[in-house]
Amino acid sequence: LFFLLIGFYGAWKLSRLFWESTLLRLTFSLLLVGNPAMILHGSMGHMAFLNFYYMPLLFYYILVLGQDRWSGIKAALVFSLAFIEITVYVAQYAALIGGGLFLGYWLTDRQRRSAPAFRWLTLFIPCTLFLVSYRFITTWEMVKEFPRISTFQAHFSLKELFNIFFIPHTLDAPLANIQWCCNSVETACYLGILSSLFFLLSIRKGLHWWHAATFVILWSAIGNDRFWYPMYWIQKL
Repeated sequence: LFFLLIGFYGAWKLSRLFWESTLLRLTFSLLLVGNPAMILHGSMGHMAFLNFYYMPLLFYYILVLGQDRWSGIKAALVFSLAFIEITVYVAQYAALIGGGLFLGYWLTDRQRRSAPAFRWLTLFIPCTLFLVSYRFITTWEMVKEFPRISTFQAHFSLKELFNIFFIPHTLDAPLANIQWCCNSVETACYLGILSSLFFLLSIRKGLHWWHAATFVILWSAIGNDRFWYPMYWIQKL
């Protein structure tokens, strides 16, 4: 319940930056809370994935750093809650995406935005380190003793990719046979018919940076057995 509430609140706040319509904001917030992938993982007891509900509020406090003088502390609190809960997935993705949002904010108008960006960092970094230091140190020591380095290799044909994205085998494929989200419900929850519809509709208003990001994600899904695939390098991280 807490994750659903924090997700809805964060989505509601974040949507205010893009739309004025209450209906659009409500639709966006409900779609985020009712994300099939999150509901699926939550129902299966995968609590780590529910940390994704922190991300809209975190991104909101990054994007409003020029208007909210204390957004650095608020972002630190949200990020620390996610990090303390579990250090994988959200902590990594939020750091990468949040860093990209921060750089984008700063680079678009460095002369005017340098001061608020610096203030945000001086609040965010020490507060985050203070809140997550114990969790970070213990996790770092465990990772040094038990590194999680995967050697699994995969390469999917266009037909297999289509089946993964649009035809999830929810009933006839046992979990033991699922490898790298192949033949599973998981990938189709993230990228499926609804996402494809949104993507096609968004192209009508022109190409943007997120279309390039979508292409990189799809390119990454092809496999990791060639050095020109993004997943080949991501896996080595």
